[in-house]
Amino acid sequence: MVLADVQGALTQLASKRIDGVFSDTSQLAWAAKQQPQAFELLSPQYQKKEGDDIVALGLPNDSPLTPALHAAMQDLIDSGAYQAALDRWGLGAGAIPTSELLK
Repeated sequence: MVLADVQGALTQLASKRIDGVFSDTSQLAWAAKQQPQAFELLSPQYQKKEGDDIVALGLPNDSPLTPALHAAMQDLIDSGAYQAALDRWGLGAGAIPTSELLK
């Protein structure tokens, strides 16, 4: 069954109309954290055969915030705060090792 959004899928799951949900890990981790009695996030999460699961922060081209945001993200990675935040939501396996600027 294909549903329009994850909230609809979670509603169907909670009401036992469907048996499982395949969606973005972050959405399902949020639901499991908010309603642990109703939802469980299985580990390890699905590994895509093509592409990657890059975490992205989007800014307009030539934003003056780009260098500061890039440095702040790397500081969060280096300090362990980034990993701790992901671990708290059950998303630690998807952590990136370094911040990169992509153009």
